[in-house]
Amino acid sequence: MLVPGGPRRPVPRVSPARAGTSFGLGSYPLPPEIVEASVRRLAVIAALYSLLCASIFLIGRLARVGWVDPAAAPPIYGWSLGLGAIAGLLMAAFASIRISRSADSALTLNLGLVFEVVAGFLIALAEWSTPRLPGEVLRGQSSVALWTAFFVLAVPTTFQRTLLAALLTAASTIVAHGAQILAGNSPHTSLVLWGLEHGPLFPLAIGAALLTRFIYRLGAQVSLAREMGSYRLLELMAAGGMGEVWKARHRLLSREAAIKLIRSEPLFTGTPEKVDALARRFQHEAAAIASLHSPHTITLFDYGVSDAGEYYYVMELLDGADLEEIVRRHGPLPYSRALHILIQICSSLGEAHLAGLVHRDVKPKNVMLCRLGLSYDFVKVLDFGLAKSHRLSSVTQITAEGMAAGTPAFMAPEVALGEPVSPAGDVYSIGCVAYWLLTGRLVFEADNLVSMALAHSSRPPLPPSQCTENEIPLPLDQIVLECLAKNPSERPQDARALWMALDRIPRHWPEADAENWWRIHRPESFTSTPTATVR
Repeated sequence: MLVPGGPRRPVPRVSPARAGTSFGLGSYPLPPEIVEASVRRLAVIAALYSLLCASIFLIGRLARVGWVDPAAAPPIYGWSLGLGAIAGLLMAAFASIRISRSADSALTLNLGLVFEVVAGFLIALAEWSTPRLPGEVLRGQSSVALWTAFFVLAVPTTFQRTLLAALLTAASTIVAHGAQILAGNSPHTSLVLWGLEHGPLFPLAIGAALLTRFIYRLGAQVSLAREMGSYRLLELMAAGGMGEVWKARHRLLSREAAIKLIRSEPLFTGTPEKVDALARRFQHEAAAIASLHSPHTITLFDYGVSDAGEYYYVMELLDGADLEEIVRRHGPLPYSRALHILIQICSSLGEAHLAGLVHRDVKPKNVMLCRLGLSYDFVKVLDFGLAKSHRLSSVTQITAEGMAAGTPAFMAPEVALGEPVSPAGDVYSIGCVAYWLLTGRLVFEADNLVSMALAHSSRPPLPPSQCTENEIPLPLDQIVLECLAKNPSERPQDARALWMALDRIPRHWPEADAENWWRIHRPESFTSTPTATVR
């Protein structure tokens, strides 16, 4: 369940069996609940670090007892503790905000590793600013060693990240010591003493990274062992704030599929009302898909609740790309190919309209162009999560909190105004999709959602033929403009009526041309099993 209306950041497809071997900035192939728990511990550790820095400084200044007299210490001692308190507070606040917004955890953990290095440097800076005691030749082990080991155990990440951060933290003690010598706050020592004082930190850093690798592999095994009904999860394909899409395989049939699920943690932490609404919306989406039989609607295999309390449904795994990606990568489509695609979209939505359902979120991102057996440019319409009956006078609108019922760039004016839904609203969205396919542009460009909604409500659209150099027949130009009429009564009244109008336009997009396009632009479809992102 990704946020409608914006580009999705791709999730690296990392097999759980290989977890811990990647170094991409966004790849954390551990089970999401483990990653989120790491982020929570990071927030707590940062807050405790801030409190400890502030306490050491204040207690020393008030009581003047302990291992340092602040009055005798150079100013950098107080500055180090003060900066540590501020850094810890900022890290804790950032992690807490990300947790409250269910934001992507990868960025937070990456920033946490930066915090580990900075915090270690500030600890070393404070330690080496304190004068040696009379007769003291060799100091004990730095507190940075304890900090590194504790941080690694509490916030496990990938082996490479942990190793880099731990080595940088160890090296920061050398930098801090050298800086204090140059500032005259610490006496010069021999290289032997330097080695004895700083050397043990580096084996510790390597050991900490190896420990993280062990923890990571345990998490990977947990991920690999996760099962949903008769399906075993193989690799994460897409993720959002509340849910995920996994590639999976049936344990007995060896058939691969895509599993969409709601993670258990939001269900456990949400209010009863939110949990109920989320579960009903998910069940509603599964029921809407299961009630449809068009070959151009995503096929549902199964639906259920796992032992961990995760709602899920199993759908076919598609080999292809959505229409947004197709146009962004390859530009506007020839009108004959666009017609071929639009007619298939109408076939799917025509059945939904006949069954009394309105999709309400038709957009290029929700339409996959696939290779299916020997068929190419085969359309599959996805994501019926906002589907709603237009025949019942009282129907609960099941929409996630904070989520608009649709996407403003493809939303009919009456939908934006909250008027009753009808198939004509989907027809408007199909017109917006047609505009995108033919021109590579949105019907209207706007800086924000409100301006976008106002444009769809008041501004007349330019004909598609005026926005591209590609040939667009006059009848197709007129049909797209009819779909984009402000008044619903002036549009084709449902997808079936639009299908019949489009089918009267002569077109020539033979299967051989479609296969040739796929061989040139998506050769992986001929050499590998399906791995396309499925929403």
